Amino acid sequence: MTFYHNAKLAVALSLGLVIICQSYCDAAARRVRAGTGGGGGGVSLVTPNPTNPLEHNNRGVELGSKGMWDGAVHEHEEALRGDPYNLTFRQNLSAAYQRYGQSLLAAHKYAEAAQKLRTSIYVDPENRSSDELLSSAIKGMGKNPDDANVRQHLADDFDINGDYVQAIAEYRHYVRMKDSGAAHFALGRVLVKQGSAVPAKLVEGYIEMRTAVTKPWEPGEKNELSKCHAQLGDVLKELAFTARDDGRTQVALKRMLNAGLEYRRAVTLNPLNSDAIRGLIEVSREAVQVNPSFDNHLMLGGAYQLVPDFEHAKREYIECFKIGKQNPALAQARRSFHLAVVSSSQASPTMVAESMQKIEDQLRTNPGDAELLYIYGRGKETLGDFNGAIAAYQRAAQINPNVHPQLQPRLTALMGGGPSKGGTAIAGGAPGAQKGAGGAPGNAGAPGVPGANGVAGAPATPATPPKPAVNYSEGESKLAANDTDGAIKFFEGIIDKTPTDGHAWLLLGLSQQKKGDLDSASVSFRQASYSKEPGAQAALDQVNRSRTEPALKEYSTQLAAKNYVAAASALRDAIDVAPNSADLHRKLADLLKLQGDTKEADKETAKADAIEKGGKAP
Repeated sequence: MTFYHNAKLAVALSLGLVIICQSYCDAAARRVRAGTGGGGGGVSLVTPNPTNPLEHNNRGVELGSKGMWDGAVHEHEEALRGDPYNLTFRQNLSAAYQRYGQSLLAAHKYAEAAQKLRTSIYVDPENRSSDELLSSAIKGMGKNPDDANVRQHLADDFDINGDYVQAIAEYRHYVRMKDSGAAHFALGRVLVKQGSAVPAKLVEGYIEMRTAVTKPWEPGEKNELSKCHAQLGDVLKELAFTARDDGRTQVALKRMLNAGLEYRRAVTLNPLNSDAIRGLIEVSREAVQVNPSFDNHLMLGGAYQLVPDFEHAKREYIECFKIGKQNPALAQARRSFHLAVVSSSQASPTMVAESMQKIEDQLRTNPGDAELLYIYGRGKETLGDFNGAIAAYQRAAQINPNVHPQLQPRLTALMGGGPSKGGTAIAGGAPGAQKGAGGAPGNAGAPGVPGANGVAGAPATPATPPKPAVNYSEGESKLAANDTDGAIKFFEGIIDKTPTDGHAWLLLGLSQQKKGDLDSASVSFRQASYSKEPGAQAALDQVNRSRTEPALKEYSTQLAAKNYVAAASALRDAIDVAPNSADLHRKLADLLKLQGDTKEADKETAKADAIEKGGKAP
């Protein structure tokens, strides 16, 4: 049976507190001594000595009715700690802090009153009475509580000093004054900080930041918006790791994916947001560990690309190729990768050369692809071949002038309409541009663009540069001693200083070939061939034949099984590696005839004929 004298109930209601108590027939006669929490002396209490949350709540109400606020707050905190989801206990604790603050306010102790009132708001954000009293306390301290800047500065100071309870209360008021993305982010950020001590606040902070990204942001706040997305990623990452540790694998993977999305949004807004990049790498690595799927490897490759760590990005894209080489997302990711490589000052010459080779190969198949032409032009510009860059840019612009936002500005600059390379614009266009036969770059016979009319798909061969006085003997000695890693490092050092050194490229290719890295060797031999290095073309042809062996083995297996579609696919893989092999094109032509595709078969035969006449596959 539950009962209270009307007088006590009236007192409780006047405090805004709710008394809930089980029968205390036995406890009614007990006399309890309790400290006043600053009042001095003892006082008699009728509530039982608390042993559970409900009894702590009731003791708090009784202490509050006697103005013993320290004791009342303590008891209500114990009640809420024992039953944290009890709304009544929460409201009672907030009301106790409110009345405590109100008593201090009456005594003109404004700073102390403000502290208690902010704690009241922290406990129960819907307690508007405390918010109004807090404004009075701030005014008593000589500050304008209706000035948003004042409330923001108060909140910022509490945040900096690590007093998150007070900061949260001030930011809540600031958000109501200024309903902006930055304001909601400030509140969400400090809630997340408090989440390390009170986990429920972490969720509140996440919700607040989700609200923040939907609110208006000033143009100059793009970096702050980037930070907001990055912190959303951080929260999701931690929740994902918690789910992983609890064995909830699917939940963990979903949260990792969502974290990755937030990190990518952050980097899109601010490519220099290193925290977001690190977070993306961390969550992507973990996702690959949990589930090494195509999507997870692709996410990790993109993360490495942002660093930029092109070697690791390349490895992840190779894994994607093994899992789903026909996935259109991989083709787009590779283009993004190649553009990043040829545009980066941090990419090694060998990495740039490899990307340029890949783009050249694709242009031979798709000479009208504006995006590939832009990437190729960007690479040519990086390598200092400005005529080749102009030719590629002009062809791209003819096909799709909007293929990339930097296409027109870069072309204008190279043609003399903007900043020029080397500080001097040459009459007629780019620095070093040659005038005369052939017309403007980009017309038929344009230099340096694979697939352009008049060059049978071959990039222009640069004039042979004077050979620098370089001593290769140290690297050659390492190669002879089978120290392939040492040799590779030595020759790469030469190329870093002189990217046009064809002999260094040849020796680098031989070192890579000896190590078994045929893909890299092919790139190096091709660069040596462009410089007309003796023996480079023969080395390139030989290594490409070796690179086709796995695909040809698959072709033979599928052909024996009369699986012509799979056999044709394997042959095309081989042709991707060695596009100038007449034998491969003839094999594919024969296979296409077996399938009844005479039109495509004739195209392959024409390619083989052109190669055997001394040209290259068109």
